[in-house]
Amino acid sequence: MTSISPNRLLGVRQLVDWWKDAVRDLRAGRGPRSTARWRRLARALGALGGTAPEPLLRRLGSVTATAFGPPSTPTLTRPPSRTLMGLTLTTTSGSVRMSRRQIEGVQRTGAFDMVVDLPRAVCLVRGRTVPLEGRGVPLNILAALVRARGQPLELRELFQQGWGRPFEPDRISTVHFHVSWLRSVFEQVAPGVPVISCRQSAYRLSPGLRCALVENPTARRRPSRDPGQILSLLMDCTHIDNRTYCELTGLARSAALRALSRLVDSGVLVRQGAGRSVRYRLAGRTGSPAGC
Repeated sequence: MTSISPNRLLGVRQLVDWWKDAVRDLRAGRGPRSTARWRRLARALGALGGTAPEPLLRRLGSVTATAFGPPSTPTLTRPPSRTLMGLTLTTTSGSVRMSRRQIEGVQRTGAFDMVVDLPRAVCLVRGRTVPLEGRGVPLNILAALVRARGQPLELRELFQQGWGRPFEPDRISTVHFHVSWLRSVFEQVAPGVPVISCRQSAYRLSPGLRCALVENPTARRRPSRDPGQILSLLMDCTHIDNRTYCELTGLARSAALRALSRLVDSGVLVRQGAGRSVRYRLAGRTGSPAGC
């Protein structure tokens, strides 16, 4: 009788478990390339039989489909989970597509005095949260002011942006009402921080206020991983550390350190400190490393 080593027996049992899981997926209508189990099973069997995983995967799906019923033709499409929905972060420096995790990393840096988050219907002012759910008009007006990047907006434009319809002169007082409500809320949440200022018959965000707008575009595209684009969003930030750069770019720590070193060598960044306290600031910018 041929003996089987425990490791070999464990590997056989694992293959059987993977096969059962793959069959269940197929019966549920998911094709052989739609799960990691099928790819893992094909690689394992291919290694045993000396067959390339991809041809074996197609043959495996065809044989299993014939034996266990529909679908007779395996679905070889890319899984929907691979398509990422990127959010758009707009600042005075421009716009960039980012993931939710990257945006949360930006908020933790303290680089912005105010962040208007449209998908979540909230506004963060100096770390304090202002819920705006159910208040679509003030939220739309605030988003329009951020998009204007400090430029004054006439009441006509604010009405069109807030209500989403042509301007109605007899309702001009409602624009003043919603703007006044926003100003009173901000005064309660962050006293002494002017957010909205009035200039003649127009409103704008106060000069020097560092703002960002988070939007949820309809186009399905991957979040940006371009370090240059992401770094441009921190023009108002005095410094950046290794952890923050990892969160914003999605790079591993070692890759982020190499990228930061290249930016230092090219003169884009200036390194300050050493070890865990190392910080990077944009070349030509002055300020204490503790200012971000």
